Amino acid sequence: MCKITKIEVMTRPEKLEELKRALNEIKVTGMTVSNVFGCGLSKGHKEVYRGKAVEISLQPKIKVEIVICEVPVDEVITTIKRV
Repeated sequence: MCKITKIEVMTRPEKLEELKRALNEIKVTGMTVSNVFGCGLSKGHKEVYRGKAVEISLQPKIKVEIVICEVPVDEVITTIKRV
């Protein structure tokens, strides 16, 4: 029996297809994808809404959850960082 590991990744929506392709290449085929909002290194920006300045601090992100057993964890993390 192998060790089961769950990996969660937060990324920009435009990176999802590239991430899915890269993970498929290393035989990671199952994942759960959710639309989420968050802030981190990108602190947000200001927009004008109905003549009033509004600070948008939560950015749209994609959360990818992967549960692996057969593929080495180091290989998955290296692939994710590369993308």
